[in-house]
Amino acid sequence: MKKFLSSMSILAALGLAFVMHSSEAHSRNYIVNYGKKLPNGKTCRVLIGGITHWHVGNSADVSKARAKAKAIQGWSSFVVFEYGRVWGRWSAADKKSMRCEKDNDAGVWRCRTEAQPCKG
Repeated sequence: MKKFLSSMSILAALGLAFVMHSSEAHSRNYIVNYGKKLPNGKTCRVLIGGITHWHVGNSADVSKARAKAKAIQGWSSFVVFEYGRVWGRWSAADKKSMRCEKDNDAGVWRCRTEAQPCKG
């Protein structure tokens, strides 16, 4: 019984050390983020230290309009997956940008959008 309890104590200590290390690594690498109310009234995702947190959407289509729409949908889908539906509305996002270029070799438009997920 003593051996069992001793083994369990060691495993618990190792588990705690792992959790503490993971948490520390996330903070140091700016992985952890949270919602912050901005001066424009929106609550947006930011990294530790208040650094803007961006997400990207990429797409390709023969139609430039569809390529733009698909890039926005890609952005929104990932944000919804990561944070939930309330954060994934393109209309609420901040610092939006869209760049499209014609890929003549492939005969498609390639679009890339970036934005900061916001809610409200």
